[in-house]
Amino acid sequence: MRKLIFLSFFLPFISILGQTTATKNKEKLETTDVKVIEEIKIILDSVDVLGSTLPSEKGHLVYSKSEIDILNSPYQNVGEILETFPGLEIRSRSLNDVQADISLRGSTFDQVLILVNGVPYSDPQTGHHNMNLPVPSGAIKSIHAMPSGGSYRYGPFAFAGVIDIVTKNGSDPGGYASAGIGQYGYQNGSAGLSLGKILGFFTRIDLDYKAAAGELGNRDFAQWQAFLSTERQIKDIGKLSFNGGYLAKKFGAFNFYSFNFPDQFEAIQSLSANVKIESKYGTIKGYVRQHSDHFELFREEAGFYEYTGDGQFFNTNDSSLAPSWYNEHNNHRSHTYGLDYESKDISIQIGKVSSSLKYGIDFRRDNIISNVLGKDLATPIMADQRAFYLKGDLRNNGGVFTQYNLGNLNTGVRINYNDNYGMDWLPNIDYVHSFNNSTAIKGSVNRSFRLPTFTDLYYTLGGAQGSINLKPEYAWNSELSFSQSFEKNQSILPSKISITAYHRYGENLIDWIYRTVGSEQLLQADNLTQVSIYGAELKAMGNLNNKLFYSINGQFASHQTGSIDGQSIYVLDYLANRFQAELNSIVINGFQFGLVGTRQERAGSFISSSGEETKYPAFTTLDLKLSYDHDGLFIYLDALNLFDEEIYDRGNVPLAGRWVKLGLRFHW
Repeated sequence: MRKLIFLSFFLPFISILGQTTATKNKEKLETTDVKVIEEIKIILDSVDVLGSTLPSEKGHLVYSKSEIDILNSPYQNVGEILETFPGLEIRSRSLNDVQADISLRGSTFDQVLILVNGVPYSDPQTGHHNMNLPVPSGAIKSIHAMPSGGSYRYGPFAFAGVIDIVTKNGSDPGGYASAGIGQYGYQNGSAGLSLGKILGFFTRIDLDYKAAAGELGNRDFAQWQAFLSTERQIKDIGKLSFNGGYLAKKFGAFNFYSFNFPDQFEAIQSLSANVKIESKYGTIKGYVRQHSDHFELFREEAGFYEYTGDGQFFNTNDSSLAPSWYNEHNNHRSHTYGLDYESKDISIQIGKVSSSLKYGIDFRRDNIISNVLGKDLATPIMADQRAFYLKGDLRNNGGVFTQYNLGNLNTGVRINYNDNYGMDWLPNIDYVHSFNNSTAIKGSVNRSFRLPTFTDLYYTLGGAQGSINLKPEYAWNSELSFSQSFEKNQSILPSKISITAYHRYGENLIDWIYRTVGSEQLLQADNLTQVSIYGAELKAMGNLNNKLFYSINGQFASHQTGSIDGQSIYVLDYLANRFQAELNSIVINGFQFGLVGTRQERAGSFISSSGEETKYPAFTTLDLKLSYDHDGLFIYLDALNLFDEEIYDRGNVPLAGRWVKLGLRFHW
């Protein structure tokens, strides 16, 4: 029967007829044991690594969310879940992870490394694709964020920090099948199932489909995700695991990249696979990813534009022609190949002091073929029925790294080599001091860097100009954190608080700058000489009579910079302050609710469609989840932005207002 339920949701995924939900997971919580709920809740929103593959530096702050946190939240998408982390922001051009840019402590979207089970997923074409992940939310076991830089271990993509998404493995039991509907024609269907042993491998598959007509014209979308996990123990070798992922999405991109051309459209397809061997000698990972991007500045579809056959596009509504310089859509296909080895900790005894050493080596190769990005190809490659890849580029990056732990002190360094930019050194030092079991002070300093993306280097179209002369960007990241835990009591005071101050001193930061050249306004890629981002984060959590559990986040940021010739659209456009409060109830007779309230304000401004410089408006939102769970049937209602606030994460791209979704889910 359970497999029949699973198949009933698998078929809609294949035939693009799926229906709703992916917020709860396989584990069935008891509904009446308050003590158990309290013990579980105490670890929620913790500052522990909780099984993450991130480095276990004691002196670096790592924010984490468990599977239970995710189940209790009103959010069905990875981007929405991530935005409840202190210092982390998702800049959306459309909701439901259609197009989401991730920022850590004021970083740009290109400066954050995304890992899935420790495997890099960051995209070499552009950071706009970093959140194009094949992982359904129902497959997630935990999420972790280290916002203090990570190049000393992971190299050029971990400029501002690292996000690690840990999925359920092949041996995780249980399954689910869900469906639902919502406003703006929203529909979603998802399913996950442990398939038992196949050829000796414990195997699991998770699937998800979602689509909507959109809240505005040209804001429709459809998305498919599939994620496969397998694992087995091999005698005398260790644990062998494999992950494979598939993602496809297509969406109307109203005003996404330029308000001058509102009828944009984009289609994405990605395939990924990785294998990991965990042995007594260390961990070896190999991975490959292909990402294809088809972008139409003038959407070629009934009701938008039609191709005339002679390099021209005409509007089917008013018969006007697209500009003569636009004669074909953009097509890009990138490949990433990588190998990574990290040793086990090697214990070293120095007198009465215990210490440890570990080391590793990694290599990554990125290449791209495109009709606009790169250098001329010797032979054009067919992209679709009428277009060709005419250009391409590739680069190789590798590094050796080591980490030495002496008591509470950690030191590390990475020597990185890139065949286009040469050699760099990336040191790290961090320290933690615990006064007792409830009080700790942490501090860290490290150097990070990032290479220009292929878009930064080569994109030239519609008034935008990349630059082949861009240099890598660098930063010194520093962080100081104080945390205090309190004994359980019946008051409303927090059971745990943490206060963190941070600073990122950046040099040669890569940005896109609006400049007036002659009578023309251009958007140019350039290196900024110096920009410092500094701020503070506050986090508190507690409970009210063991029936309501709360979490409070506050963050504040500012910057200093040298003179800039023009208007920055990314580096100086960041989250200035945000206050967020989350409240969750225990389960009572199957019923539960959750609330998330957010107040935020941005630094920076944007050029409106009328040509005026406009400050981003501050906004306040309230998100709600109501649910009922009984005997394997879970019914939920999610309501985002209950106040129907006007929200702009990107200039001239309004987000949807109130969005209500209703669904049901079978789980076992």
